[in-house]
Amino acid sequence: MLSERGRGWNIVRRLASRVDTSSSPGGGKVVRAEVAVPLPRPVRARRPDRQVVG
Repeated sequence: MLSERGRGWNIVRRLASRVDTSSSPGGGKVVRAEVAVPLPRPVRARRPDRQVVG
């Protein structure tokens, strides 16, 4: 069976453009990651359907 641990750090490193770690005063560590989020594409207004009069 494959290990279920240790994948998170690899994911963070691949997605983040910058990662900083430091020790937490209460124990453990603090991780700060900078991740670029793409802006949504602007929504183009749809032209109304042409109505045939006749």
